[in-house]
Amino acid sequence: MEKILAFIKQYKWILLLSIAGTAIVIFFVIALITFTNTSKQQVITTPQSEETNNAKVVEEKITEAKVSPKNNILDNPNIVSYLDNLEYVEGEDGLDLAIYTIENEKINLESKTTDTDFTLEANNTEEHNFLWNYFYHIFGEIDVTEYIDKFIINTDGVDGSSASMYLNDDNVWGFYVDPADTLEKGKFFDLQDFTYTLVHEFGHLLTLNDSQVDYDNYDEYNCFTHLLSEGCLYDDAYSFVYFEKFWSNGLYEDWKNNVGYDAYEEDQTYFYEDHPGVFITEYASTDTDEDIAESFAHFVLTNKPTGKNIAEQKISFFYDYPELVNMRNTIRKNIESVEPDFFSKPLNIQ
Repeated sequence: MEKILAFIKQYKWILLLSIAGTAIVIFFVIALITFTNTSKQQVITTPQSEETNNAKVVEEKITEAKVSPKNNILDNPNIVSYLDNLEYVEGEDGLDLAIYTIENEKINLESKTTDTDFTLEANNTEEHNFLWNYFYHIFGEIDVTEYIDKFIINTDGVDGSSASMYLNDDNVWGFYVDPADTLEKGKFFDLQDFTYTLVHEFGHLLTLNDSQVDYDNYDEYNCFTHLLSEGCLYDDAYSFVYFEKFWSNGLYEDWKNNVGYDAYEEDQTYFYEDHPGVFITEYASTDTDEDIAESFAHFVLTNKPTGKNIAEQKISFFYDYPELVNMRNTIRKNIESVEPDFFSKPLNIQ
């Protein structure tokens, strides 16, 4: 024991330094292990956090796109409307600025105006495609391009015709849209009114296409149904059944005697006022074609009427055709997909 104590006394500083050195080494080893584990956790955790956050961002974007698909159809910040300040265009039919052919749901430029006052609008293809895409989104599932051959950008100035269907001399239907009455600063300024106009015009296409009208028969003595400017209605045509039910009871003769196709506006107004509860709008009293188109637009865009006056019976008329009820459902579904609140608002037509 004495030898051990003597050894410790002799070498105590060496022993103390060894113990201290060992403690320092152990400390650094423990610190290094702790640092290494922490670093590994950080290396693993950081990308997982980023991946989770990125996934959330992607998921939010996907959800947002599903909830608001109208972003693609109704909103395009790149659209420029060059006709915003246009007030007047000469000519009753306006001016064709760009004419497109239709192929596989797409439009292809065929020709454009050489009028230098409208060069910017004639070349405004992004706006033209924007307008076409909205129309096709609503009616594309109904194979509307089976009847339309041309898409025409036309303008007659502000407060003219926003959209129309026209059958030319070659029996080719063209769909006309006027950006001056449709867009302002690149956006629809009255989507409800424009949509109503589109459905109304589609009503013309539905009732006046070549499955409904004999374009080759203009002979009033050889037309045994009802003769229109487009031709003679087939006996099972929607318009002829409609005509027989609502116009053949003396209303048509009254219209011919007091209004006709060349009447003054006040004559039509008087005719409308003299027949309360017969027409769904004053414009419907213009003629038989406008009457059925207006009734069709209300059939699609309003609820089934519960009243019994003639105007409401005209809307209910279309419910007798299952194919038209299916068509109504399709159009409404497509409208709601871009404007979910469309049918929660009262129909307010300008």
